[in-house]
Amino acid sequence: MKRANLSVDSDVFEKFSRASKSQNKTIQGFANEALELASTVCLSGGSISDLKRLWSAYQLIKNIDVITLPSDFVDEINEKLVNTDEKWTMDAYYRLGSNVGSLLRLMTESIETLSSIAADFFILLPVKHFRMNATDREGAIQVDIVGAGRNLESAKCTLEFLTGVLDSFGFEITRSDLNVGTIRAWANRAKRADYRED
Repeated sequence: MKRANLSVDSDVFEKFSRASKSQNKTIQGFANEALELASTVCLSGGSISDLKRLWSAYQLIKNIDVITLPSDFVDEINEKLVNTDEKWTMDAYYRLGSNVGSLLRLMTESIETLSSIAADFFILLPVKHFRMNATDREGAIQVDIVGAGRNLESAKCTLEFLTGVLDSFGFEITRSDLNVGTIRAWANRAKRADYRED
């Protein structure tokens, strides 16, 4: 067994010490386990930030029932549902977005913080890229999504899901550019009596 001295910030050490006790492990054993995990992830092409994102996503999915399905299968289901009953399908995706938005609001009331939290959640969906930025107009945002399915039906479903999430934060989508696999949407803060302004 090799020995090495590591210098860490005192507050990090205190947190690490509390964590090891909560796991009923020695600091040495807990350190070995944590370093092994971090090393394995990083050597496999991941990063510590990936672990943080996965943990944030896990915190969310504990509160909802999630079944992970292959993206091709989801695309086929979306296509069938939209072509059979588009209104019902869009309503279902909006309700899902609203429910997820309500959970996200338990974590943050800020639309700025929502960007990073929502990005963590979107790793559970067939979405490769999610970005939200403020625009030049006050109270307006732009959302870009890449990888929103391999057909237009899945892109429509993803947009409706996004609509529900943003609505939970008091934002209303005013315009969108929808293509196979990509979404760009613009939203403004809505004037709603049931949304508490910051």
